[in-house]
Amino acid sequence: CVYDWAFGTCFLWGDLPQIEGQMLQRFGHADFRKARQNEATLYAGYSGFVNYTRWDCDAHSKFIRGTQLFRVPRGQFQMNFDITEFKAVIKRWKECGIIQPYYPGIGSRFKSLVAKKDQDKLISGLFRVGHGPKSIFWYWEVNLKEEYYQDFMAADLAEGEKIYREEQFDLWPTESWHP
Repeated sequence: CVYDWAFGTCFLWGDLPQIEGQMLQRFGHADFRKARQNEATLYAGYSGFVNYTRWDCDAHSKFIRGTQLFRVPRGQFQMNFDITEFKAVIKRWKECGIIQPYYPGIGSRFKSLVAKKDQDKLISGLFRVGHGPKSIFWYWEVNLKEEYYQDFMAADLAEGEKIYREEQFDLWPTESWHP
């Protein structure tokens, strides 16, 4: 439960400018892998969507074999997603050491995730969240043309990539869960 709190707090407070950098740096040392395992165990038998609020948007999440998939639907993206604020949060998290860019080897299949997309309208990133054996991988993409944000978080990058690639996001709910 403590791991889940630290993980959730990092994402919740991470974009608040009034939270000092030193406090955020401490989040970078949390056991993100344990938090992922706990949450994956909690939702292991559940195949539906979990409702979340992230980036000031009502969104949907799903857990598959330890990987969390997340998507902000078009309507919420249009109304509430602020790309400038999102980029500022990413920059701040990098500066505080919560996330570090991750560059897979040249032969990696990971680059193929975005290769088919319209590169002019797609912004994406692959990061390690946390440090060492306590870290997880976080891949996100913002598609300005199709107007969505989606990501995955996984302890195992290859498994997360496979699940992300196979997921049919076009079948996900298109409306906000919040009335």
